[in-house]
This record gives sequence, structure tokens and C-alpha cells, in this order.
Amino acid sequence: MQVLILCYSMYGHRARAKAVAQGVGSVDGALNRHDRSRQPQHKENQAMSQSSIDPVRRRTLLGALAAVASVPLANLVMSARLQAEELPHVSPDDPTAKALHYHDDAAAAPRADRPGAPASDQFCHNCRFVLADSGDWRPCQIFPGKAVNANGWCSSWTKK
Repeated sequence: MQVLILCYSMYGHRARAKAVAQGVGSVDGALNRHDRSRQPQHKENQAMSQSSIDPVRRRTLLGALAAVASVPLANLVMSARLQAEELPHVSPDDPTAKALHYHDDAAAAPRADRPGAPASDQFCHNCRFVLADSGDWRPCQIFPGKAVNANGWCSSWTKK
């Protein structure tokens, strides 16, 4: 019974929720036979009382939903702005770096020409996985929590 009252009140049916709570109304919304005097005289009044949703409640719920949805988005934006200089630098001895042939200096890397990008134009600073646009050391999606040299290279390089 309490669940029905809560559901009715959440969806703007305050009159129905009050009637069910007082034992005057039934679950399907009809009035008990003992309380026919409370039944609306006009169909217009009945339709308006059953279908109206409180606009203040709607705005409040939409605002709360927007606030909750913006928290992960704000976190994503702030994590991209993290100073790469404060992150530990990728070491050439790192297992992932070895597997991807990472080099701090792209000139020393075994680069190969790729469609639309000759080997001489492949650097971490123009790779799509690097998250920052400035600085000597930048965060990279391939090496989470670590920074790569802007003039470095690995075999996962993909043009921005």
C-alpha cells in the first residue's frame, strides 16, 4: 500500500495518493462507494487532476539528473588537463614500451612509412592517443598514468 502511495505521489497524482492513504480511494483510482460526494462533477476537472505533473518537481528532477550526469564528464575533462610533467615518464625498459617499440627519440625508432604519414612525420605530439597539446612530456592513452616524450614514437602511432 505504501508503495502505491509513493508511486502516485511521484507521478503527480497527489489526490489519488491522499485518498488511498486515508482509505477513501481504491488501488485502481476509483473512489469507494462511501465517498461518492468527493467524485468530481465534470470530466474536465477529473482529467486535469489525474494527468497534471508538478512542473517544479519536473524541473528539480531534470536539474538533479543533469548534475549527476555532469560529474563523470567533468572528471574526464579534468583528468585530460593533468600536468604530464607530474606523471612518471615511460621508461624504455617498461614491458609495454618494449612490446610497442617505444623510443623517447623518434629518430632512433624503427619507423616505417604509413598511408598519409611518412616516417619522418610520426611523433607522439601528433599521435591521436596523446591527450595534451603542449609540453615536452604528455599523457598517453596507450600508457595510462604515464607520460610520453612529445618527440617520441611507438608502433601504435596513429595520425591525429
